[in-house]
Amino acid sequence: FILLAGCELSIIIVERVMRTPRVFSESVFPQNVSCCIALRERGLNSMTATKKPGNQKKEIMKVLIVDDHPLVRDGIKTNVSAASEIEIIGEADNVEEARALARKLQPDVVIMDLKLPEVNGVEGIRQLLKDRPDTCVLVLSMYDDPHYVRESIRAGAKGYLLKQSAPTDLIQALQIVA
Repeated sequence: FILLAGCELSIIIVERVMRTPRVFSESVFPQNVSCCIALRERGLNSMTATKKPGNQKKEIMKVLIVDDHPLVRDGIKTNVSAASEIEIIGEADNVEEARALARKLQPDVVIMDLKLPEVNGVEGIRQLLKDRPDTCVLVLSMYDDPHYVRESIRAGAKGYLLKQSAPTDLIQALQIVA
């Protein structure tokens, strides 16, 4: 895991292929990142979400899934159900449905695919955050092209995870962006 200090966003890069930490500037994304690019505002110290000590009540993270493939949505639900602190509160297969559900259900995090019918995911991120600026967006995509990563982050996404990532990476990424 690598953190870039001094940038507006810190970038954590997990490289499953090389397992060798490398530092990349904010404007350059590696071609061979095969797992996860997660972004977080300054101050993040590790990939694992930190819990405060004491007897605090555990808050449940409310998550909305936006993907046009029912099989993918079911896979996400199955994977995330292993984490007791995460609850899937809704699913949508397009941006308009996602916006309506986000206004109604007020999720903490939206998992957003980029290739969606009618309105693409990058524009969907912009629209969703216009409606609900406090919602965090985690992109879950098959595209490892740096262009998609940059455009997603510019649109307001807090993280970008590749669909070929390990199932545990999704839970970690949700904890990071929330």
